[in-house]
Amino acid sequence: MLLVVGCSAPDADARSKEVVSTPEAYDAALDPLKKRSDVLEDQFAAVQGDGYTGPDQVRDVLAEILPEFAALLEETRAIAVEDPALERAHAVLVASLERQQEGLERALKGLEEGDMVMVAEGGRALQDAERLLKQHRRLLSRARAGS
Repeated sequence: MLLVVGCSAPDADARSKEVVSTPEAYDAALDPLKKRSDVLEDQFAAVQGDGYTGPDQVRDVLAEILPEFAALLEETRAIAVEDPALERAHAVLVASLERQQEGLERALKGLEEGDMVMVAEGGRALQDAERLLKQHRRLLSRARAGS
């Protein structure tokens, strides 16, 4: 599981916040970032299961995708949500992505240091992020139903 939603911009710090006030506008803002995220997820999935050749391979992929993931997280933070129901869903999404970033960074550090406890902690953070992402989806569904 990697990032699954957001918006696109080459430099989130250099742009003004995108303001959304409807579920449709929110979905439109998130769609381009989701597409970029899917590429990162595919890269990570390729070193899981049958594609796994060892911890060095996973470490290399994490080192490659973490900067891109961090940019996607910042772009997601840059979305300004005006609808209260969407605002709550967005806050949970950002929390999920922050937890995911933390988990990926912890796993990478653990692989670099040969610390499998740290790798396991990173895995637990990713599970927490997945739980938050499911909550985001429920809140977003409610916001769509209420609009």
